[in-house]
Amino acid sequence: MQATDAFVMLGLTVWSNGFLKARNLDPEVNSHAQVSVLDAGPYFELVDEEIVAHENAADINERVSENAENLIQLLLGISSGLPVEKMYVFTDLGDYLPANAHIAYFQDAKVLASEANKYIHVLKVGAGKIKPCNAISINENWYLHELRSKEMKENLLHELTDLAKVKNTVNVDGVDAVLESGAFDYFENDGHLLVLEYPYFANAFLDRFFIALIKGKP
Repeated sequence: MQATDAFVMLGLTVWSNGFLKARNLDPEVNSHAQVSVLDAGPYFELVDEEIVAHENAADINERVSENAENLIQLLLGISSGLPVEKMYVFTDLGDYLPANAHIAYFQDAKVLASEANKYIHVLKVGAGKIKPCNAISINENWYLHELRSKEMKENLLHELTDLAKVKNTVNVDGVDAVLESGAFDYFENDGHLLVLEYPYFANAFLDRFFIALIKGKP
């Protein structure tokens, strides 16, 4: 396996509230536009036994880092050129929920706080096709994302079940406290926030970030 110059195709799809409601999807939870990267492979870092298996792993991971940086710049370009409140980056192996996101963009801390509170509501009562957290079993691979191991799914389900019981709401001060804790990577530009594990975001999820945000414990 060699690191080579290549490209990945992007697709753009947009839809209305009527389209979402007709498919029992909640407009408050689901997006109105999707940019699809048709091959996510070039964004995954080689780790552990994969490094042993590939003599060119360091070169490949350097290219992965470059690919990741290009995608980050694309997201920042979209956010600066369009009135976008929020964007998430997902891999198509799980429900489009904040805990399954690899990157999240928010127009400002107020939007991020609102998204966290919406997520609490979804955990409690569900939304459209998404069931409430207390109705989820460990075998719900799509809800817990297929890239997670069984142990990771068990731990996440336990954490989400606890989050569904919280009575507090997330506010801007809470967002600032989590961001300033130094526990999470993020870019900030004129109040706009891009949260991810940098640079190999595809190998990670934002579950720890949203758990900290909702619990109020960085």
